[in-house]
Amino acid sequence: AYRREMIAGTRAVCTCCKKDYSFDATNTAWRIRVPTDASVLSNEKGIPMPLAVAELMGDFVIRQKDGLPAYQIASLADDMYFSVDFIVRGHDLLPSSAAQLYLSQLLGFDTFLRTSFYHHPLVVDEMGLKLSKSKGAGSLLDWQREGKEKSSLFEKASEMLGLPEVVHRPDELLRLLLANGLN
Repeated sequence: AYRREMIAGTRAVCTCCKKDYSFDATNTAWRIRVPTDASVLSNEKGIPMPLAVAELMGDFVIRQKDGLPAYQIASLADDMYFSVDFIVRGHDLLPSSAAQLYLSQLLGFDTFLRTSFYHHPLVVDEMGLKLSKSKGAGSLLDWQREGKEKSSLFEKASEMLGLPEVVHRPDELLRLLLANGLN
């Protein structure tokens, strides 16, 4: 029941947010209304970085039309439950991090507000397409089933990250990442 429209050069706006819909209405998503000046502070690679939530996400869904929690609230709940304090994601998920920090701010989840983030450049395949399970990229289990050695994963990671040397083990990868500022 929520309808958004893009206005040239601006964020999506709700065309039905002033209507009197019941929270029990079926086939209706719930969105967080984000003020245009809303921002949060992200601890990016140990450096506080302001994120403009409205600019990055706009009014985002927290309950899907099917009644299930949306990604932003589910991910935040998981991270809170498992006491996650360091999150590594692709740069394409920076808007999600902003939304989750904003939700934690609204809910008073101070521990999540102290979470450290590292948003890495996207990992792409030979064609330049994003490598992710959602785009059909194989999982670690697929690598194992194909008979690939664990060391090949670390070799590929060191190559894709542009590290000064090829690594074969996780401790070597971590050492080089730390020595090179996690870039």
